[in-house]
Amino acid sequence: MVLALRDGLRSGDIFVPGSRRYADPATYLYTPEQWAPRRADFCKLVRKPADAAEAIE
Repeated sequence: MVLALRDGLRSGDIFVPGSRRYADPATYLYTPEQWAPRRADFCKLVRKPADAAEAIE
């Protein structure tokens, strides 16, 4: 049981509220509202189009 818990923590399948090390990885990502104003600058920085269809071509 303890080994399964350890493996779950390491793989990110189990999260510990309030923990920095074992937090939900999604909490490190921008929300859509935070990302929208940054998207154009980021795309310029990495020299990629902001439009996904254009990027695929």
